[in-house]
Amino acid sequence: MLIPIRIQRKVMSPVLVSTNSRSKINMVIIRIIIIISSIIFTMFTMFHRLTDLITIVIMPEM
Repeated sequence: MLIPIRIQRKVMSPVLVSTNSRSKINMVIIRIIIIISSIIFTMFTMFHRLTDLITIVIMPEM
């Protein structure tokens, strides 16, 4: 478990150290994209579960 964490730190350290405005903007954009994608994914999963519940409720009546 320690080796992947070290690799992640090695990968992340240049990004954190870099003071370029472009890299900071890119990091912000990447974070926003990740947040939006996660929200969309959660919404899709919730909708899927709701449809499953509806089918479970409707199917016994059929």
